[in-house]
Amino acid sequence: PVINDRRHGDVKHNTYFRNVFGINRMLLHSFTLKFQHPYTQEEIILTAPVDEVFENTLKLLELYDSCPESAFLPNNTH
Repeated sequence: PVINDRRHGDVKHNTYFRNVFGINRMLLHSFTLKFQHPYTQEEIILTAPVDEVFENTLKLLELYDSCPESAFLPNNTH
């Protein structure tokens, strides 16, 4: 489940993350989006590192080390 997804998430998980970690927003992130521009047909690649709240939550859950290092680099969105 996605944390704090009120429609499809789990109420117990959402409550836990709100109470224990102070997370009051959805924890969902897309590091890379890739698509073909509808007019130019050019391949568009957008990247965005996780934000500080997401990164700190991963560290608290001991999941930070299992993520690719590039997920935490400064934003290089094209």
